[in-house]
Amino acid sequence: MLGDSLRITTWNVEQSSNAGAIAQVLRDPSSFDKLFSGGKRPSNPSWHDARRQLEVLRSSDVVLLQEVDIGHPRSGYLDVPEHLAEAWNMNYAYGVQYLEVDPAYLGTGDRHIKNQDSLPKVRSVTSDRQDSYHGLFGCAVLSRFPIKRVQVVPLQGVNYDWFHEESKRDDVLEVARRSAVKVLFRQGSHRELKIGSRSFLRVDLHVPGVPLETVSVINVHLEIKLSVKKRREQLREILEYMKEIKNPVVLGGDFNSTQFNLGATSIPKEATRTATDPSRLASLTLFLAEISSFTHLRDVLNFAKNYCNPLAAHIPAVLENSQRATFLTLRDFRFSDGGAFDFRGEEQRSTGNTGVLSNSNERGEFGFAATYVVPRPLGPFGYEKLDWIFVKAFLQSPNDARGSYRLAPHFGETLTSFNRASALQFSDHDPITVVLPVDDLPVPQAPKGVQKIRAEALVSGK
Repeated sequence: MLGDSLRITTWNVEQSSNAGAIAQVLRDPSSFDKLFSGGKRPSNPSWHDARRQLEVLRSSDVVLLQEVDIGHPRSGYLDVPEHLAEAWNMNYAYGVQYLEVDPAYLGTGDRHIKNQDSLPKVRSVTSDRQDSYHGLFGCAVLSRFPIKRVQVVPLQGVNYDWFHEESKRDDVLEVARRSAVKVLFRQGSHRELKIGSRSFLRVDLHVPGVPLETVSVINVHLEIKLSVKKRREQLREILEYMKEIKNPVVLGGDFNSTQFNLGATSIPKEATRTATDPSRLASLTLFLAEISSFTHLRDVLNFAKNYCNPLAAHIPAVLENSQRATFLTLRDFRFSDGGAFDFRGEEQRSTGNTGVLSNSNERGEFGFAATYVVPRPLGPFGYEKLDWIFVKAFLQSPNDARGSYRLAPHFGETLTSFNRASALQFSDHDPITVVLPVDDLPVPQAPKGVQKIRAEALVSGK
């Protein structure tokens, strides 16, 4: 048993493009200094917090990773799960979701292309590296504990066909949307021809001292190119699978919990969406009635209400929050043995602000701490909370403060300083982490300023 607690971390590593650098700073923390001012260690508070968060990351006992490559040019042909597992000195399991088959990667020439700007900005596989190309893309779980069972479970319901959909020629509306995003946020996009489907990865770990000596880790990456409603259907399929698990469970990963559907749009698609969406119809009616100023005010108010907060109120056709139903699904879900996901949030068990889910996921001044940022955010625009950790607990309700805190989430933290403070941003997603104490011990009240220190002490058993 490693101490008296487990630290669980999840991280979308952005197509593994900086996997080598991540492994380097995990192995040699002093190399992190070289990313700042030519290797001269800064003395400002952000540097110290970044360095502290690096140590938090290195102390993880279980790590869930998404967008993990094996044998791809963008990640230097590394076997990324093996490479990072060695850097963390962990066991690992890998689940393939897709095989990348774009000719731009394979070096086999172009097939029908939607537009030239949508080509991946990478070199083709050269003849001397073809044996290194595997083109695998998926999820991984790394663990300091022995792995008892691994299962890759393809989603059988709603899915996005990355090969056929990405092969289609862009509609004029989609070209305009991509161009606007590129100009405003410097967020480029290209086609991704892949064969496969979304799946989730279940890994059972042998953890002495916990019920049934097993912790089941469920690593998910929901589809960004579907509507909120269809992503919710994917989640329900995963929850139905999980229902009979009796031992402790951690559900984590990239839920793509945004209001947006990043699948290619078109004039016919937008017409259909408007005709079937009460909110869109209301906006169009107000616009045609020349009350567009009211529409703009409503949009501003709704953006502020929903900012990084999927649990904000939902008022149909007026101030909508399409994400709320997804998180109510998680809140109301019950395992067959009566367990529920822990939605508690208390000052003495949280990092930062408190509120629903703050024990497991850090809250910011407004909503939750963002875990994703575009290359050039514009004010509050371009930040999203996409990554989450949910932990099974035995409670009368998901917010039952009288329930057990054994293996319950504590001190959820978003490692923003580590990921964004240096010249190299390791990923467009920040890692998030949480501590699960093995014993049901009360945590004393403490000022907010020392909560992070206490979280570190809990990990080390001090």
